[in-house]
Amino acid sequence: METTRVAICSHKGGVGKTTLALNLGLALAQLGHRTTVMELDSQESLAASLLRPGRTMPGLHEVVTGSVTLGEALVATKVPGLSLLPAGHVDPLEAVGFQSLLAQPEGLGPVLEALKGERFVLMDCPSGVGGATLGALGVATHTLIPIQAEPLSLRSVQLVLETMAGVRDRRNPDLELLGLVLMMFDRDADASMEVVRAAWRDFDPEVLFETVVPRSPVYLDASLHGVPVAFMAPGMHPEGRRFQMLAEEILRRLAREEVGHAGPAQSLL
Repeated sequence: METTRVAICSHKGGVGKTTLALNLGLALAQLGHRTTVMELDSQESLAASLLRPGRTMPGLHEVVTGSVTLGEALVATKVPGLSLLPAGHVDPLEAVGFQSLLAQPEGLGPVLEALKGERFVLMDCPSGVGGATLGALGVATHTLIPIQAEPLSLRSVQLVLETMAGVRDRRNPDLELLGLVLMMFDRDADASMEVVRAAWRDFDPEVLFETVVPRSPVYLDASLHGVPVAFMAPGMHPEGRRFQMLAEEILRRLAREEVGHAGPAQSLL
């Protein structure tokens, strides 16, 4: 089976991309699918969540610049089938050059080729449409868009879709929209409720995933402890089960693609 390469992206920052990438990657691996979560953000949000303060390790930056091999940078976790590729150390003065390198086919292309034995590669993109995001969209099979349950995030979806359309026209005609995930939903906030209602009203149900991720202190606690949210309780935290539900939705959606059912992404783009 070919690798499903998913670019997780949003024009707006702080919408939960890293939370989505890490916890979805864990859920897919727990369901038996070899998965690598790759961090493309030079701010190292993923590494900051998982590593102790002051600890650094080589990652994608060192791989694409040739100072280490992919095998040396890839981090095997205690969960069978789940690996992590952090961004690595990127000097702030080199961040623009790193983004430019990732935008080129020779940036991410060889890395994805080396990961073709994986069932899933989840690419945690930085916010906006810089070189890293464009490079990820250029090599991805699918895009997954987190929507923070706030008005500005909802309006940014159209910008991502327009960017996808441009990438499809110029570089990657096979790029598909996997779907939209509502994140940080606060049922006690009127604005959050209104965004969710608008999403349910305006987006095709075949595009918007049923699973909704709430705003909860447990996600901050998980980040402080350097673990996925599923590990925050014996057995599995209920929020971990939420991501297993999302993973199962994604697997069903991909299965429909494989048998030839046209998805709604074509009409959106």
